[in-house]
Amino acid sequence: MVEMYLIRKDVVKRVVKFEGVLRADSPILVGTGERGPIKEVMKDLEGRPMIPGSSWKGVFRSSGERIARRKGLKVCSGLTNDNCLKNGGLDKVFLNSLRSDMDQAKRIAWNNTCINCKVFGTISILGQVRFLDSISQDFKLNTRAMTAISRKDGSVVGGALVTLEYADVGSRFPFTLFTYNLPNYALGYMILIMEEIHNHLVQVGGNKSRGFGFLSFEKLSMEVLSGDQSLPKLDEDDMEVKGSLDLRNLSGKEFFERAKPLMEAFRNVKISYPS
Repeated sequence: MVEMYLIRKDVVKRVVKFEGVLRADSPILVGTGERGPIKEVMKDLEGRPMIPGSSWKGVFRSSGERIARRKGLKVCSGLTNDNCLKNGGLDKVFLNSLRSDMDQAKRIAWNNTCINCKVFGTISILGQVRFLDSISQDFKLNTRAMTAISRKDGSVVGGALVTLEYADVGSRFPFTLFTYNLPNYALGYMILIMEEIHNHLVQVGGNKSRGFGFLSFEKLSMEVLSGDQSLPKLDEDDMEVKGSLDLRNLSGKEFFERAKPLMEAFRNVKISYPS
């Protein structure tokens, strides 16, 4: 029987921490969401630009969706009206099971949710990843006047200008991610997403069409905080990872080169869910 560690919260078999530094290779604008003539960067109480953990979670989930589909996996967006349980007509059954039969609830969640629901969470299911806010200590803020674009149809608003504030090229953001009970192939999945960010295949924040949002990892580490350091198989779907995985204090390029065994685990795994 599958151990289902990937969705369990009552047992901690493995805690892995990713930590690094991202460099802005283009302007970065994670905004406050406020509309008006000036669009400001989100900042902490000390005025430092930040990328909140919630933004990282959204970036990873949407980017992972594309990676998973390229592999041929069935995944959902996780939105209220597009999640595995609702799409399968099991959302109400699952909620009732949470109140009356936890074993049944776990079976429903395991057999009927995709890798994104399991890793990032979905309705009534807490994810197995925690992203910390990335608050820059090394940054330069700048502004740029641009023509305003209609949110409704994407057309230029005649005569209207908007001032964009952004973290300029060269600004650096810390990155910290904790993962819980991720099997080797799911760790590889997360690393593949990071590699796409590093290779500028994924943009972060707003104004992507204007060339904003490109970051790369200057440094990146992976550390097993709890569990077997050799990363054995965590469940029946998982794959063995051979060789040494010394992934501490590396440049982005070195990290992704040495992390290939984990990325290959995701590429080669045959996942039994959703059924």
